[in-house]
Amino acid sequence: MEMYVEGVSTRKVRKITEELCGTSFYKSLVSELAGKLDSEFESWRCRPLEVEAYPYLFVDARYEKVRVVSEGVLVVSAVRDDGYREILAVEVADTERARPPTRIFPVR
Repeated sequence: MEMYVEGVSTRKVRKITEELCGTSFYKSLVSELAGKLDSEFESWRCRPLEVEAYPYLFVDARYEKVRVVSEGVLVVSAVRDDGYREILAVEVADTERARPPTRIFPVR
């Protein structure tokens, strides 16, 4: 999965696994696994936030290689009222001035 996330084509993933592991993963299997990652990420993004208060909220952008090109990744994290840190939202954007994450956080 790391190869796919790093932008290696499904065809190349097959060749690499064949050489390294002696077995190959067909591109359809790689695509299927990537689809599962997408659906897991989407359900994480839509999860209900169960903590009542987030006294500290941090919004930051970092640049990461996403499928060979550099993309801005907006990250919203917070410190919960019980002291634990939690990532609330992640959004890929072309620039830091791109639209905010789709999830709106109510002020309490």
